[in-house]
Amino acid sequence: ERGIDHVEAYVVTEPGAPMLRLNAVRVLPPSIQRQVVQHPRFQAVLEQLGTDDRWRDELLLMANGITDVTGIQVQQDDDYW
Repeated sequence: ERGIDHVEAYVVTEPGAPMLRLNAVRVLPPSIQRQVVQHPRFQAVLEQLGTDDRWRDELLLMANGITDVTGIQVQQDDDYW
């Protein structure tokens, strides 16, 4: 919980906050990455930033909307969290 307190404070003060999910995965030990990223308060911060799972789903739809041009169908990785 204290770690999430720091995340919430970071979002308020840092202009790079939208990269939060990537930075969290980059700096957290692999043993706790999934637990932190799936934490309800962390998810609320991502939603506040507009980078929650709905954004990911929207991005997949946009990417697949140009499949006729690229010839590439994009799927969500089962290991994505």
